[in-house]
Amino acid sequence: MQIGVTAPTTLASFAQPFQLEVEDVQGETVLAHATVSVDCDLARTHVGQARAGLAKAERTVKALEGAGGNDAAALRAVSDARAVRFAIVQTWRENAAAVVQCSGGAAAQADLAAAERAVQATIVPPHTGMPLPPG
Repeated sequence: MQIGVTAPTTLASFAQPFQLEVEDVQGETVLAHATVSVDCDLARTHVGQARAGLAKAERTVKALEGAGGNDAAALRAVSDARAVRFAIVQTWRENAAAVVQCSGGAAAQADLAAAERAVQATIVPPHTGMPLPPG
């Protein structure tokens, strides 16, 4: 919908004409998306913040994985750190795609490709979640 805190939009984006497209309705649940003008400077800022945050999140994940621990608290900490890392790479990808819309240059395309690779590298495959602690 382009309204999240990490979206490359501001309130001013919605003051301009935009398109809201409803894709599906299932009872009271509506699947829709908005086509809104992005704030290019904000998208670039979010990309930089995400890249910086990813480095820190990656260090946190590696440290927790390296520390081992098979109790529920250790497994939850690793799982939570991985979830944070994944949210960061999704933010990077969303905003990198907006930067491509803004400038479309080779550097923007390369950054989007790097963000997409990062998303793929941090996805936890379905049905392979964290193991349960013994006992």
